[in-house]
Amino acid sequence: MRFQKSEGFTLLEMVLVLGLAALTLALVLPRLGGGLDGLRVRTASRQVAALLRSARAQAVSERQVVTVTVNPRERVLHVEPLSRAGVLSRLTLPDGIQLAILDEESRRRSDRAIRIRFSARGGSDGGVLGVSGAGRLIPIAVDRLTGRVTIQ
Repeated sequence: MRFQKSEGFTLLEMVLVLGLAALTLALVLPRLGGGLDGLRVRTASRQVAALLRSARAQAVSERQVVTVTVNPRERVLHVEPLSRAGVLSRLTLPDGIQLAILDEESRRRSDRAIRIRFSARGGSDGGVLGVSGAGRLIPIAVDRLTGRVTIQ
């Protein structure tokens, strides 16, 4: 009696492949969650930078001083005066994302509220803000002379 060779997989081969796939997923999935938290921090830092850049552009285009109040305790940034163009004037950071004022030299954190003023010529009071979460800190610098906003 001769057995014909069948084409396919044995039960043992299927169990081994499924076991390896489950092990791989168990190792990879926790790391993906951390990546999403990092993405939330990067997104929040880009939103903060966009609001600051918008305030500077408003100051130059409307030829007036525009003030951004930064309140780390409430995780809120607020632009005054309100733009006539309907530009974003208030940003509240989501839960789990923190906002801090950083000392430019030592990078120490402070949770005191400050105001960053942008002049009609584009200059500013300057300063460094920090957006943090998931163990990551992203500094955002506002240049005193030019008012340029950079994510560092």
